[in-house]
Amino acid sequence: MINKWKAIRASIMILACGMFLLPLTGCGKSEAQAVSPQPPASGESAKKNDAPKPPGHDEVLFETDMVKELRRTDTGYVHDEKIPAGQILGVFRFVGLAKGAKSPPTKVVELSGPNAIKDPQKDELEFYSRMKVKEERYIHHDYLVPANAVVMLKGVKVGRRPQLSRPIFNVSFGRLQNQYIFCAPNERPFLSTWDSYPCHIEIASARSGNVLFKDTLNYQEGEAVGGRISPPKPVQAPIIKDIGRYTISCKRHPWQRAHLFIVDNPYATVGYGSVVLDGVPVGTHTLEVWHPIYEPLKKTIQVEVTQDKTTEIAIEFKAPPDLAAQ
Repeated sequence: MINKWKAIRASIMILACGMFLLPLTGCGKSEAQAVSPQPPASGESAKKNDAPKPPGHDEVLFETDMVKELRRTDTGYVHDEKIPAGQILGVFRFVGLAKGAKSPPTKVVELSGPNAIKDPQKDELEFYSRMKVKEERYIHHDYLVPANAVVMLKGVKVGRRPQLSRPIFNVSFGRLQNQYIFCAPNERPFLSTWDSYPCHIEIASARSGNVLFKDTLNYQEGEAVGGRISPPKPVQAPIIKDIGRYTISCKRHPWQRAHLFIVDNPYATVGYGSVVLDGVPVGTHTLEVWHPIYEPLKKTIQVEVTQDKTTEIAIEFKAPPDLAAQ
């Protein structure tokens, strides 16, 4: 009798476990499909994804719209972490400063004159006035040295630094964030806004002035996930192939400006009083210097890099007229 009861109880447990595991198996499959949707098995999209990749390309999944696109990877630069390398330390300074000159205070953007909002919408002027957007600083807060100066090594073919990532620009709290971005050729910039009012964005070549792209950015409230709002869906600009500097600007909010540098290698950065370039290949390099408003005494500087050593250089700029010695 006892053995019979044990057999019945075992059968009930097996049946209960089966009923419990069955829906779990279905849920796991459903979640996997929701997180990683599969491309259609037929049609034009499937044919495009199944096509052989040209040499020098890889397949990149864009998370914004789940569209697969071929992106160039043969930029002429090779990432090699074993190559002998050293470090460059660049220290910025003004030449010809007046005695007793002081760093100017940070100012709030005046929403009039050249910074007036074009065709402001209801409450838009009040919205940005409350933001108290600060003007970009070109001089260090505490020291009388240049800020936001760009330095780039020219022609590096092999180095320890990995290739640069895709450029992403966001408008937030009245400012274009990431005001200095560097990326490899053949990348597609992403642009988005968190602000409540539209931005008329343009990308133009700094050298020729030709406009490569223009569009309107609008904030689209994302879906709340875990109590947080997901980022706004970005606009994708066309792929930019040519090396050089490009300006990103909003035609409705003139103070919103940024710079995109298409470079042939990842040894490029922006400094606030100084810069450090790590993992620079041993040898002689040409360092290019650029600043939005201040003129460097030398636009290019020859730098000799020694293995496992730091090469320190002075990067000098002409003192601004209001701070220069008379």
